Amino acid sequence: MKFRQITLCMTLILIGLSPWILAQGKPVAILEYFDNPKGIEILDSEGYKVVEVYFGMQLSEGDRIHTTASTAELRLSPNGSIVKLSRNTEFRIESLSGGKSPDTNAFSLVSGKLRTVAAKKMGSSYEVRTPSAVCGVRGTDFGMEVLEGVREGVAVREGVVEFAKKTGERISLTAGQAADVFAPVFQPISLTPAQMEELFKDVPFEKLDPAKVPREVPPPRVETPPPVSPKQEAPPPSPKPGPFDFLKDRLAMEIGSVTINEQTYSRLILQPTLSIGKLRAALYLPIIYSGDLFNPNDYYRPKGNNEWSFGTDKNWNKEPEEGVRDLFRDLALKIQYIEYGSQRDPFFFKVGNIHNVTVGHGSLVRDYANDTDFPAVRRVGLNLGIDAGPVGLEALTADLAEPEIFASRIYLRPFYPWKLALGFSAALDSDPSGDLPSIMGTTPVSPIIRNVDPVPVALAIDLDLPILQGDLLSFVLFADAAGLIPYLRRDFPASVLGTQGFITKALFDQEDGELKVRNYGLMAGAMGSISLFNWRLEYRQYHGIFRLGYFDSLYDRSRPLEAKKILDYLANPSDPAYDKVTLGVYGDGGFTLFKKLTFKVGYFWPWEMEGSTIRTSDNDQLDVSLLLDKGLVPVPPFSGMRFSFLYRRTQFIPTLLHGESKNLDLFDANTVVKGELVYPIAPTLDLAISFTTTVDRDSSGAILYDADGKPKRSTSIGIETRIHF
Repeated sequence: MKFRQITLCMTLILIGLSPWILAQGKPVAILEYFDNPKGIEILDSEGYKVVEVYFGMQLSEGDRIHTTASTAELRLSPNGSIVKLSRNTEFRIESLSGGKSPDTNAFSLVSGKLRTVAAKKMGSSYEVRTPSAVCGVRGTDFGMEVLEGVREGVAVREGVVEFAKKTGERISLTAGQAADVFAPVFQPISLTPAQMEELFKDVPFEKLDPAKVPREVPPPRVETPPPVSPKQEAPPPSPKPGPFDFLKDRLAMEIGSVTINEQTYSRLILQPTLSIGKLRAALYLPIIYSGDLFNPNDYYRPKGNNEWSFGTDKNWNKEPEEGVRDLFRDLALKIQYIEYGSQRDPFFFKVGNIHNVTVGHGSLVRDYANDTDFPAVRRVGLNLGIDAGPVGLEALTADLAEPEIFASRIYLRPFYPWKLALGFSAALDSDPSGDLPSIMGTTPVSPIIRNVDPVPVALAIDLDLPILQGDLLSFVLFADAAGLIPYLRRDFPASVLGTQGFITKALFDQEDGELKVRNYGLMAGAMGSISLFNWRLEYRQYHGIFRLGYFDSLYDRSRPLEAKKILDYLANPSDPAYDKVTLGVYGDGGFTLFKKLTFKVGYFWPWEMEGSTIRTSDNDQLDVSLLLDKGLVPVPPFSGMRFSFLYRRTQFIPTLLHGESKNLDLFDANTVVKGELVYPIAPTLDLAISFTTTVDRDSSGAILYDADGKPKRSTSIGIETRIHF
């Protein structure tokens, strides 16, 4: 009887210890620590989300970790190596030593930042793969960071790391060195202790102790160096980094020509860059001249401004404000970009050229770009975002030197951490009539427009409901309601809805005792992704002088016409032309392969409803973009080639069907076309050819119009050599 009791107890103990016993033999990664359970997501090898995340959780080959608002610390068992993941990091366990691979621990860092202290054990090696490179070690302390298309870098605190591009280039890094796949020259860079500490300051271990990582290493083989004969000199010491080594990755230069307003200029551009952690910055120092490089009178002046005067051409005694304004404008134009973080981060901002910015779902601001007419017109914009979980903010201004176009959106998640969000947006243009010329074609422009100085103010409310959120599959429902309320700075007696201030009757008005909504927009749809494919499908409906995506990529060209349209509407709101309802379906889709090939196409098919009559509308829109990035073709010299193309046009189908009769062509002012081909002709020299369409402007920056009242357009072609050290 006693023997049976002992046998039963031993059996129960073995059953209870069996998971632990099995774990000792099976290689796993143990989740030892995280600081925010709501900021970490784990997917198993089949892509299913793990419901419960807890300390001590065992992760296996194929599991993925995505940290958003949390850090994470892993320990490999039985190996003993440790890994620290920073916030906003996507990490995958490919294989563990003793599992798929007998002696290699392999991981993938898709995005974000990590630090690894690898155990020094015989027969154990490590690989960390990024989209463009592989990092191989046998026992060291190192960090890696991946910022999509910007940086894939490694920094070594201890030991030796073999860092290899997938194109075949390979370098060795030792303690105190770093390298970046996207650097102009793929080579080790020596860092100061202060620079090294700066790189590792956001990946400290909170629970795990690097000092406890196993350090079992074979005894080193002692080799006696051969004696130096009297006639033989010892090898010279390695040269110390010189002052020009610092400039290799921090300075680029462009020399070439560019056509602006049908005039050809030569140009010399210096572009110093700086990167500290998530902070990246670059200056844009151009000299664009028609004849004499050393004669400032021959320099091109964007919008009539001498950008190298820094206020010295102003009378500071009589107009100090003009001097300060010009100084600030000229300094701002020297900024190419200042960036911190990316749009996935809880906080990010960018100062400089703003490309394809959409605020919220795009009911007010969609694909806005402040560089549509670059380099003829240069602007330094600001785009920032803050996501604090229950509340968030997006903000945009088109030009810090001349702040006129503003947009912002604040959103609330009332049931956080559930991602349902309610957003409120506003956007305005404080000076749309500022670019009006005195004559539009052959018609003089009425001074009333400038005197009244109308301001379009657009407001919106939106609902965002994520149904699925994952790397392989996502699905989000959304709905927006928006409208336009003009603001008149000065009295406009001709207006029948209000003569000054906010004209609320342009949005809500009483008609025959009933409330009528005018100049509104409604939008609802879904967007998401399926593996590599991203898509969006939405229904649109808008009325009067308002349109969804009011501030779009073509807005800077049409803003003077928008000011005129507002006053025309207020003077005669009963005109049938202002009572049309446009409705239709917009869809877009695209994909990214290897982070080197990106393609996207979108189309809006509109209809107009006037009373009970429905007919097709001319205001359709086509968007096409293509990017072939460096490294797509892994065969030198094509591995360094880059090609980009953007075509965005309204009235696309009417141009194909009735272009000649309606005085339309595929490259008129309703079109944004940009293309660039960069081809390496030497390790430090690229040949770049660029092409874009711009609108013509006079010396003050005002848009020029043809006899039909449409903006004149021209083609800007740039041919240049780009030098990187």
